[in-house]
Amino acid sequence: MGTAQDYKIGWICALEIEYAAACDVLDEQYESNGPADGNLYTFGRIHDHKIVIACLPKGRYGITSAAIVAERLRSSFSNLWFCLMVGIAGGAPTAVQDIRLGDVVVSSPGPRHGGVIQYDFGKTIQNQDFEQTGHLAPPPEILLNAMAHLNTQHKKRGHRIKDTVDKMTENGAEYRRPSSDNLCLSSYVHSGDCDCQDSTTNGSHLVRRQPRAAGVETLVHYGLIASANSLLKDATVRDALAQKYQVLCFEMEGASIMNILPSLVVRGICDYSDTHKNKNWQGYAAGTAAAYVKELLEVVPGSRFVVPFSLDGTPVAKKFIGRPEQILKLSKVLLPQEQRQLFVLSGLGGIGKTQLAVEFCRLCSSKFTAILWLDGSSKDTLNQSIAHYAHRIPADETWDPNIVKHLDNNLDAIARAVIRWLEQKENKNWLVVFDNVDREHVALDPLSYDIQHFMPQADHGSVLITTRLIQLGQLGELLELEKVDIATAKELLNSWYTKPYGEEEANRLLEHLDGLPLAIAQAGAFLLESGIDMSTYIRLYEDRREEVAESLQGLELHEYPNRSAWTTWLISYEAVHSRDKHAAHLLVFWSFLARSNVWFGLFEKALRNDAVAARLKSWLGSIPSQEIVFIKAMRLLRSYCLTEGSQTAEGYSMHPVLHRWTYLKKGLSHKAEIGTLALEVVGLAVSWKEERQTPLLRSRIFPHAQTCLKRTLANATKDGREETLPEQTLKEETGIRAIHSLGILFCNQGKLQEGEKLFQMALTGYERFCGADDESTLRVVASMANVYTWQERFDKANQFLSRVLHSKTNISIKFSLQVSSLLSVIYMRQGNLQKAEQTQKTLLHTYEAIYGPKAPFTLTSANNLAGVYKQQCRFVEAEEMYDRVLRDREEAFGPLHSWTLETVYNIGQLRLAQEKYKEAEHQYLRAYQGYEKVVGPDHPSTLFALIGLGYVYHKQGRLAEAENLYLNALKGYELLDPMVETYPPALTTMFCLGQLYIFKFGKVEEGKALLKRALAGYNITVGESSKVCISMRGTLDNSEGNDNTALAETSHIE
Repeated sequence: MGTAQDYKIGWICALEIEYAAACDVLDEQYESNGPADGNLYTFGRIHDHKIVIACLPKGRYGITSAAIVAERLRSSFSNLWFCLMVGIAGGAPTAVQDIRLGDVVVSSPGPRHGGVIQYDFGKTIQNQDFEQTGHLAPPPEILLNAMAHLNTQHKKRGHRIKDTVDKMTENGAEYRRPSSDNLCLSSYVHSGDCDCQDSTTNGSHLVRRQPRAAGVETLVHYGLIASANSLLKDATVRDALAQKYQVLCFEMEGASIMNILPSLVVRGICDYSDTHKNKNWQGYAAGTAAAYVKELLEVVPGSRFVVPFSLDGTPVAKKFIGRPEQILKLSKVLLPQEQRQLFVLSGLGGIGKTQLAVEFCRLCSSKFTAILWLDGSSKDTLNQSIAHYAHRIPADETWDPNIVKHLDNNLDAIARAVIRWLEQKENKNWLVVFDNVDREHVALDPLSYDIQHFMPQADHGSVLITTRLIQLGQLGELLELEKVDIATAKELLNSWYTKPYGEEEANRLLEHLDGLPLAIAQAGAFLLESGIDMSTYIRLYEDRREEVAESLQGLELHEYPNRSAWTTWLISYEAVHSRDKHAAHLLVFWSFLARSNVWFGLFEKALRNDAVAARLKSWLGSIPSQEIVFIKAMRLLRSYCLTEGSQTAEGYSMHPVLHRWTYLKKGLSHKAEIGTLALEVVGLAVSWKEERQTPLLRSRIFPHAQTCLKRTLANATKDGREETLPEQTLKEETGIRAIHSLGILFCNQGKLQEGEKLFQMALTGYERFCGADDESTLRVVASMANVYTWQERFDKANQFLSRVLHSKTNISIKFSLQVSSLLSVIYMRQGNLQKAEQTQKTLLHTYEAIYGPKAPFTLTSANNLAGVYKQQCRFVEAEEMYDRVLRDREEAFGPLHSWTLETVYNIGQLRLAQEKYKEAEHQYLRAYQGYEKVVGPDHPSTLFALIGLGYVYHKQGRLAEAENLYLNALKGYELLDPMVETYPPALTTMFCLGQLYIFKFGKVEEGKALLKRALAGYNITVGESSKVCISMRGTLDNSEGNDNTALAETSHIE
């Protein structure tokens, strides 16, 4: 008998007569009881194939029983190449297919099926409907090839089925061919419950068929077999299925095994699936089916090189989701060809490389004679995996399954022997999968290895490598696996978490996990096992404590044994650290920045400060100062799939889950030191010298500033204490200057509340470090006055500005002029136009004298003076001044600089005040499109231009367009600033939209609600007695008026 590993072909029967026929066609039968798994087995040989035969328990037929037997068979005989389901069935004769009793039907795939379909139908009585319930896997490639070869032989020389059955008849009369083969009309139904033994009593009920040619008794048909869990005795259902799907016969077990084992179903026809069933033909039909299989196995190549794919040891997902394009790419490269094919599947740990490889093996297992799945995580595990397959390779003159024993368990020697077996000239159609090849070959690491030493060198076969080492892509075709899309991510989450959840919560969670399959699977499993809701999980996920994060990540999944995303990243991090500690430190430093858009130039200005440069060198070596070293470090990180992108305009990026892990696992313990350093680098990177690229640079730096502050600020406590910076940040003037610079950046991006907080921190630091009257301190005071001016909190603005003006410090001329400029803006905002004009004229003349007529400060002053003229309705003077500013700013900075667009916007305001709406529309649209391109759709400047454009549409009567723009602007402001209820531009938007609703759309209540929100905000910011508040109250009083009620003006539009 040999061992269970020697048996490559399984054979399952449902009935005793089928089992007897299977045993009777064996060339040799072995004596053995087999494994005690609940099945009873007969062992034997046909040609050079060792075969194990199992039969269903007596009286337990159908799909369920057959599936149980097949599962036991697969488990006990792990080397099975394929399985045969052989027995009897009911035929479906048609005008096209002349199927008769005793014929053989072989499942053969078609364009839309694998050779067998599963279907259900109601009660098994005449005229019941049916429903197809599933498509099943096709037979393995080697059987399809053998079937095609045998069919060709049969067409040339005929088959030997009759000869084989005749020999079987010598052992028992049950295989004799009956003489009567009658097919009744489909409309004729047999009456009574007993078997129909004679359908010839009334010839009018029979279908007239031409006799077959002399000597032709049995035909072999290839096509579709229908399988159900109950017996079909209905001619109308038979005919309908035969017509719709071209079904050739009906049986009860085949559907159960097709997706358990690579399988072929072979059936001898014993009746016509109608009410006239009887058992007369069962013996002969069982014999013809078994005889066909015997002949088929004689043309199937010997199992010398067959090692079937086994799921044993492979981390199989309970449900593989998505990736059809990647499966197709693997298939195009790896399916057997004349020359050796090598494919490298690379990507971040947890991105789904292993699961994709497993799915490819499962889908394409029939295309390969042998699939070896090897654990490549270390040299030891790789050798052990190879040794495991040494037991499964079929014994012949070139291979001894006892080689492991003969070589005294010398794993290196065993591995070389297996590789030589793969290299044999005749052994061509194998696939070797090296999974988790994540350890770079280093001489001092005993667990590392050179993967090429384990690859067969013959020019045949296929090799698939899954790895985080992107440099292995040099060995063959490379596919860098990327994150899954949102639809696939949701499907994956649903496969793990089956309870109801809110769409908004799911989107928020999946945004955090950003398409990383392992992280999504772990989140779903944790939610299901812990019983917490999704909002609680998200809150815990956002917690910045390492122990909380580790608890969420600690759940082990079956398909990722002994691994999580965290452990895979730790291995990669340590590998990088062993090669270049500064590159590893760069990853940690990066965790305090935004996850994307990191580039070499970010460090440029920080290096000009000696103290910061020294700290950077201590932590990062030459990475910040030498671009080639920076690129080399990024290449190393990328070689372990820890980064994405390249040194381009977009910079490098890191997956958000990995970014979070790096901070929690490596960065948190260095929070004070690295957090301060990151703040200094980002703060010093902010440029206030106006050049063509300055707005883009600020927008590029801003996400880093946001992340850096989030990472560095101490958590606010439950008792409401304010968030604070680490003490180390405010110990030196450089850190304080960086905080001040970041405050200006936040205000520039419309984050006034955050900017104010940063100014307050910087002010505290400067007062302690430099004194209350030092110019550095006063500059922060002026910045706070500027914030309050933007917020139209003029009392606070004047209070802080007064401190600067009354300081005893001799401040620089440049700073003095900046203070005067801010003072003039306050005059203008408060309606004191005479003082504003006087101050701006003085400033303009001073700037022209000191810096020249086209200097940035000069043009800013001219722009402000034009604004004063506009408010004074001196439109000609305003237009002349704006034209000068626009011309000079376009020349100096280009058409898309934020200063240029500011002037374009102001000209739009001028045209609006002149009631030249078409020209105003043109200017506002140019400003909006320019801002959107330069600083993004959510920047306050972009939203401000959107309000202006909406107001023009409002005036032009394009009310639906105006409403849409107002709503978009308000939504943008609500996302932009947490103090939206007191943010003047947002209040202006509420006011404009409220007027539109009341006076144009008749939505009085909605409009009133918006006006009340705007009025409440302005009452806080500018006071109840202000012009704006008086105007709003008047509008509310008139809200019951008609469509002709005049629109109240605001301080921001016109």
